[in-house]
Amino acid sequence: MADLIVMLTKDDETVPNAKTLFEKIRHLPFHGIGFKDVGIGWPEMKDLAAAIKQTDKKFYFEIVSEGVMKNSVQKALNLKADVIMGGNYDETISKAKKKAEYYPYVGKFSERPCQLYGKIEEIVKETKMIANKNIEGITLLAYRHSCPEKLLGSICQQIDTKLIVAGSVDSK
Repeated sequence: MADLIVMLTKDDETVPNAKTLFEKIRHLPFHGIGFKDVGIGWPEMKDLAAAIKQTDKKFYFEIVSEGVMKNSVQKALNLKADVIMGGNYDETISKAKKKAEYYPYVGKFSERPCQLYGKIEEIVKETKMIANKNIEGITLLAYRHSCPEKLLGSICQQIDTKLIVAGSVDSK
């Protein structure tokens, strides 16, 4: 089963008008909605998170700032995110996550805009290593890899874990 997660982002940052956009689409039948740890300030994050939490949608908070990952996790917890996604796997995050689900990235990736690097076999191996730790699944930047279909196929065939497959819709 696939669920749609709408991210209020562009170019790996939360868009400045995220709250306005959310208000326009909040009634639509999608599973979850979220934003990234960059692009808007803390007061805007709190306001947007509070609005999301007033709906029946799952709230996703994505970490794309590698250098301040621990700060971003704390923000996610303070905002009461339902799901923390992104960033490299970190055992301290999996222990600190409390009620939030945790879906870290796998593979080697650049900061913004994120690009996924590495051989498919290496990414599959890393996924197998962390899939059984204290996480709910992984976030796979498949569309940002040079062979997205092959990578996604390999992960799905070899590993039984929940996946958030990052993607982009940029046209009708």
